Amino acid sequence: MSYEHKALGYRPPPGSLASQAQAEAAKHPQGGPAPPDPIELKKAALSDAAKIESERGHPIPKSTVVDGIDLASISEAEARKLMSEEHKALGYRPPPGSLAADAQAAAAKHPEGKLESKIDTQILTEAAIKDAARISSERRSRSNSPPQVDVDNMSEEEQKKLQSLETKL
Repeated sequence: MSYEHKALGYRPPPGSLASQAQAEAAKHPQGGPAPPDPIELKKAALSDAAKIESERGHPIPKSTVVDGIDLASISEAEARKLMSEEHKALGYRPPPGSLAADAQAAAAKHPEGKLESKIDTQILTEAAIKDAARISSERRSRSNSPPQVDVDNMSEEEQKKLQSLETKL
């Protein structure tokens, strides 16, 4: 069973990365001069699975795969590294709903992770930086928006001032 098959929960469709790789491998049964890097293969398979699911209108659940990181197999040590990198990138502890927080919650369910799958620290760092950028941009967009105005709780003087400002625009 391929990584893509595991991520999707069903056999990858024709035209997917896994099916193309299988077709090419059948043409060259002896393989090439050097086998491909398994970490890169897994990352490519997971991103292709996410692409397939999003094309079908069924995005892969966040708890399964995020930025090439399988949360179902992450260990506590890897989750701590991810939290540390995201904390460095943000300058503050990542909020609930961040990749690091989700990874720590998932790792608490299986502290040792899966022995056959170790996540490269470079992948963890890149994912942390990407998620930190997402969090920062969301936070900036919320802070740049004008404050909510509740007209029902305004005094008559404040309402007149607001109306005056609106007509000037």
